Formats: sequence, C-alpha cells, structure tokens
Amino acid sequence: MDARIDAFLASFAEELKAMHDDEFDQHKESLVRQKQQQDTQLYAESDRHWDHIVNRRYNFRAREEEVAALGGIRKQDMLVCVDAGKRWGCMW
Repeated sequence: MDARIDAFLASFAEELKAMHDDEFDQHKESLVRQKQQQDTQLYAESDRHWDHIVNRRYNFRAREEEVAALGGIRKQDMLVCVDAGKRWGCMW
C-alpha cells in the first residue's frame, strides 16, 4: 500500500507541476462551489452533523472555513504540500 501511495504522490506532483494556473484555479473554484451547495435533504444535513459528533470534531462551520481557506491557496502551496508528503512518507 505504501508503494502505491508513493507512486500516486509522485505522479500527482508531476501532473500538478504541468497544470496551468488557470486550470488549477478552475479546480479550486469547482471545489468551492461544491462546498457551498446547500443540503437538499434533511438526511444529508443530519449525516454531516452526526459525522462531526461521532468523530468529536464539533466544528459545524467546517465547510465555511474550508471555503475561506481555499481562497488563499495557490498552486505553489499545493506543490510544497505534496513535496513534503513525499519526503515524510505521508501526505499529512
């Protein structure tokens, strides 16, 4: 499994390096739009909140905070993160 993770990180780093800044921004904007979508069913909202409770995170505004954080992320930031993951043998 470790070898597959390392292979993914290496290939992802190369793909990210080759990606144009405009394409990176499009991916980022798509993720922001996805996170900004309102729950369409009570089940989805309930499931999201229970996930926080079960995992003892209790940050019910996580989506809003993630959207705010995404605004400041640049492609270079992602490259640094991926490179650090490769050096440490893990992504996080």
